[in-house]
Amino acid sequence: MNSHKLSFFTLLIFIAGLLQSCGVLNSDDGPPVNTEVGFEGIYVQGFEDSGFQSCEYEEPTWKPVFNEHSFNQLQEFWEKRDQNGGPQTRLRITGILSSKGTYRGIYVTYKREIQILDILEIEYTEDADC
Repeated sequence: MNSHKLSFFTLLIFIAGLLQSCGVLNSDDGPPVNTEVGFEGIYVQGFEDSGFQSCEYEEPTWKPVFNEHSFNQLQEFWEKRDQNGGPQTRLRITGILSSKGTYRGIYVTYKREIQILDILEIEYTEDADC
């Protein structure tokens, strides 16, 4: 009888591990990944690397990846302001966040990458905090 209990608990642990690895059970209350959602954060344009710091999630800076549309939106904003880039820009976007991994910039390694699909709101800010 004890071997049946042990087998049952072993099976339960295996199934829980399998469900967690598939993303069905997720103990991480982090941001939604691999789906298009809205985010707000601070975008910092650097000389070699740039970053997107989420205002909603306490995580290290994400590597921003702009598509042609969102890059043009950012460029148009900079041109209207008669400035190519700025210290920090507050963005409200729709995007797709990657799962945790290793994403390389030129000098920086990031733990996530954010595909910026559309910029909904944009403004300059001197404050790096949300």
